[in-house]
Amino acid sequence: MDGLSGYFIKIFSKQLTPYITKLFNMIVVLNNIPPTWKIAKLQPIHKKGSSQDVSNFRPISNPSSGAKLFELSLSVAED
Repeated sequence: MDGLSGYFIKIFSKQLTPYITKLFNMIVVLNNIPPTWKIAKLQPIHKKGSSQDVSNFRPISNPSSGAKLFELSLSVAED
């Protein structure tokens, strides 16, 4: 959704780190999360029982790569 793939971020992590750090710091200081990071793809995953019954599914959200990385950085910063 944000145009960044996890693979790209992983391969170029050393080169991207200063830019991502600056971006994350700006997000925290300005208290303004990019709108595309507020959107997640929802996918229903079948738990058990009849696949015809909606209550037998659970929603899984897949946020953008940037949102995942930002959330991870916040959880690491708290430790």
